[in-house]
Amino acid sequence: MIAKQLFNLVKAALWKTAADGSLFGEQTDWQAIYKLARKQTVMGIAYDGMLTLPAELQPQRVLKLQWSNALMQCEDNNYLLNQRIETLFRHYQAAGLKPLLLKGQGVAQSYPHPEHRQPGDIDVYIGEEDYERANRLLAELGGEIESESVKHSHGHWQGVTVENHYLLTQFASPSANRFLRKEVLPMLPGNRMVTIEGNAIPVLPLELDLFFVLIHLALHFLSGGIGLRQLCDWTCLLHAHAGQIDKADVVRLLQGVGLLQAAKAVGAIVVNHLGLPQDELPFMLDEVDKQRGEWLLTDILQGGNFGFHGSFRRNRPNGRISGRWYTFTQTVKRCREYYTLAPTEACWHPLKLIKTFVMIRLNRWFA
Repeated sequence: MIAKQLFNLVKAALWKTAADGSLFGEQTDWQAIYKLARKQTVMGIAYDGMLTLPAELQPQRVLKLQWSNALMQCEDNNYLLNQRIETLFRHYQAAGLKPLLLKGQGVAQSYPHPEHRQPGDIDVYIGEEDYERANRLLAELGGEIESESVKHSHGHWQGVTVENHYLLTQFASPSANRFLRKEVLPMLPGNRMVTIEGNAIPVLPLELDLFFVLIHLALHFLSGGIGLRQLCDWTCLLHAHAGQIDKADVVRLLQGVGLLQAAKAVGAIVVNHLGLPQDELPFMLDEVDKQRGEWLLTDILQGGNFGFHGSFRRNRPNGRISGRWYTFTQTVKRCREYYTLAPTEACWHPLKLIKTFVMIRLNRWFA
């Protein structure tokens, strides 16, 4: 019941309609709803939905104040992140770089209230050629690069986290990576902009943005889990640009990396539980897609944002070796369970983990 109530509040906020009062009453466990909303990182969206209820059905004053204070912090974090994006992009562009904002604050502009989307970090696509120059520039601006992954650097600058991507993303599947290089990279940079706090910020072309949000969601799901916020991102992006999307191109991109079935399962959730009109999806759904969507939704509700609240993370041993082994075995288990959603990626993902571990050990030995 708690999940149903939360989804109803989120739907009301996304579509600017009134929440269903028949789902709420004197016995409503608002603390549980609030806790689940935070776990799924949709606290601000759920708050907007809660305000559409009659006053007598809303939570008591103490919780409402707590919720309101958390929302104000969310708004402040969004404002800070937006200001930093404008400054960072201005410096990058002045240096001759061509940065593109990935997901996050760019996608947030598709929400009814962008400032109520739970913010994250600043992901910037730089490309391989300018990657080192971007990292040096970030350091010159007072930032600090703390680490690097197989696709981006990870640093902090003026109170926010910045990730400079030299790769848009990386799949475990070699064929998917070949498709990415051959079919996706030539689409960049494009000329699409979003307006953030009055500033025009370059982002991915629309079809590529929809593709990227979905594959980011799918890859995180295989490695641990996703939350309701990621579903809302895709829902709002699809709805805000309905009628402008080349649906066939989105399907082509998803098929090219073997994630069309995963996309359809997500599509079933956002249609059946978040209220997106089915004709705004890039593809049609069948009964199998709907069944897979319910299966996927169960995992999302259990694991929370990126799976941080699920047993996958909660039971991980503290030891370095034992922790790595646990992560590997659990990832293999997830890939086996969700093979039907992303068969190619599920097969290659465990092998990618082994390769990454070996490379890290070799780099340490020969450093």
